[in-house]
Formats: sequence, structure tokens, C-alpha cells
Amino acid sequence: MIGLTSSTLENNLWFQQRTLKQATATQAGQQPNHHHKFETMLRVVGHLLCLFICCRGADGLTETLVELGQNTTINCSLNIESAYWYIQHQPQPPLAILRSFTSRSPDAFYYNKNYRQKYSLETGHRLLIQNVTVDDCGVFYCAKKEDQSLLFSNGTRLMTTVF
Repeated sequence: MIGLTSSTLENNLWFQQRTLKQATATQAGQQPNHHHKFETMLRVVGHLLCLFICCRGADGLTETLVELGQNTTINCSLNIESAYWYIQHQPQPPLAILRSFTSRSPDAFYYNKNYRQKYSLETGHRLLIQNVTVDDCGVFYCAKKEDQSLLFSNGTRLMTTVF
């Protein structure tokens, strides 16, 4: 979903009002002002350019669509020995789910004991999410510790559908 700012809404309102004025003037037999058409075209191009630049950061996300109540597995794209899994619900910061210690074992440390019922590990640091609900929608990241900081994967956006 794309967030709209007040300036975007104001510009959209301006565009709608300008279009309405031009349509009214044309119906009254007046010629539309071509300078305003050029201004409008520049504004539209500017908005499209802004939209392209603002949304460009989401390129790296993988999107996964899951039916409510089903299970799904999310892969970790990082080549690592131990992994940290996070979920992010916008606009909140990422929330730690679990940490794995080796890619060959499903053993994990859970940051919240209730997560054991929802999440589990498969080999290769794959995160299994059981009985997907709307609350599970968000962006999942795996991360690795590197030089005392965390390096995050591009992320997987989990979305749900009902069939």
C-alpha cells in the first residue's frame, strides 16, 4: 500500500479542481488554456517520478500470498551458519522472533515463548509459519551477525487471501 501525504492529496485535489474548471469552460464555449494543460502534464509527470523514486526501495522484497489457516515457509536468502528471524508490521520496527544456531538443526532460541506455537525452523534456516492469520501479515527478515551488527536479508512480504 502506498502512503499518501497531505501535499499529494492537495495536489490531487488541485488537479481535480483544474480539470473541472476546464470542462466547465469548454461547455460554456470558451477555449481551454493550453498553458494550464502543460502545467497539469508537468505535475502528473512529477507525481509519477516521485512515485517511482519513493517505491523503488521495495524492489528487493519477495511477496508470498497465503490462504488464511494454511502453513507457509519463508526462505532465508543469506548464506549463513546461524540466523536471526524478524517480522515487521509497518510502521513498527522489526520484532525478533527467533535465533537459529546451525542450518542443519531446527533447534532455536525464541524471543517470546508464545512464538513456539506459531513459528518453527526447518533445515537451512527456513521459517515455518503455522495457521497463517491476518496478524501474520508483514515483512519477514532473516539476519546474520557481522562485525557486531546485524545484516538483514531483503525480506519477504507475507500477504493473505481467503478462498
